[in-house]
Amino acid sequence: MEIEFYSLFSAQKSKEAVLKSNFSSNFFDVFHNKSDFKIPVKTKIVLGKKMYDRIDFNDGVNFVISERFLKILQKNELTGWKTYPVEIENTDEKYYGFQIIGKSGPLKKEKQKGFHIGYEFDKKSWDGTDFFSPEKTHLRFLSKKAKEVLIDEKITNIEIENIRDIENYSLGD
Repeated sequence: MEIEFYSLFSAQKSKEAVLKSNFSSNFFDVFHNKSDFKIPVKTKIVLGKKMYDRIDFNDGVNFVISERFLKILQKNELTGWKTYPVEIENTDEKYYGFQIIGKSGPLKKEKQKGFHIGYEFDKKSWDGTDFFSPEKTHLRFLSKKAKEVLIDEKITNIEIENIRDIENYSLGD
């Protein structure tokens, strides 16, 4: 039986809140847990107003999760992630910056330039965590267990897609 993996995306709901990214370091380094920044991260809503379980920063890479989302991750003992405290101006709701610390080796490169369907990587390079990011990417991959938990718990403002079905672009080999 082949192990299935999924990717986690923002659903980009109507009127969703978006937070100002004010990290003192590169936001890709923040995503990959390779930088220090001032804790708690102080931010404000710069677009929209609806607060979901997942709220994106305006840097296009990082996001925060609600306290409900955090408790679900903890209760289900999902692995490969960590959080940092975030204070959002003009709200008492608790949110946490989300970082994926689980890893896998690099994605397999397509030989032909152009659009392709699906991502592949050496499954032996995966560290076995529920949330992980392939080497040299900012992709968010999930185990089947994590996918089922997030769907069963009705986490808001997320989309989950099997990595075999995702359209992507390759510069070729």
